[in-house]
Amino acid sequence: MHGVTEMHGVNWGDVPTWVASVLTGGSLLLGFSILLRDRRRMDRSQIDQFAFWVEGDKSDRHTARILIHVKNASALPVKGVTIGASANVHYDGLTFVAKFTAEKVWDVLGPGISDDYESSFSPAQQAASLGLTLDPDRTSIDYVTAMPEYAYLQDNSGRPWAMDNKEVLRRTRRTSVSSKAR
Repeated sequence: MHGVTEMHGVNWGDVPTWVASVLTGGSLLLGFSILLRDRRRMDRSQIDQFAFWVEGDKSDRHTARILIHVKNASALPVKGVTIGASANVHYDGLTFVAKFTAEKVWDVLGPGISDDYESSFSPAQQAASLGLTLDPDRTSIDYVTAMPEYAYLQDNSGRPWAMDNKEVLRRTRRTSVSSKAR
């Protein structure tokens, strides 16, 4: 039998050696997963100290507004903060809803800085832009609901972050933000 290798004398080891090998491999995998988890936590440490929220409000019977609030509680600046929001304006006790949007860009938001931005809207102005007439004296806003539409920023290390559909900031591949890129 030339060319045939016999496997009769191969020693596959004993059970304790196999168990030790499997446990060693498992320990290595566990160690790598802990390193990755800690790295993700470290990457998020600055972003977890950044907050933004939006509010809808009416400043009077005829004017609605979106308020965008940001706060950088970290010890480092964040860059390219862009937040977009929309609001539904319910008025005259009707089911008619006017929708408007607002966007604010901060080039740099320094450490410990908070800022607010306000965008106003009048249903009469929107009607006029559509060629319609809406008498402001006969129109009264009931309530305004606002929600964030998008948020983008870069942490101090230049890593880009974007708001996901659950309104949580997540790492993204996007490196620059422009209104047309959305």
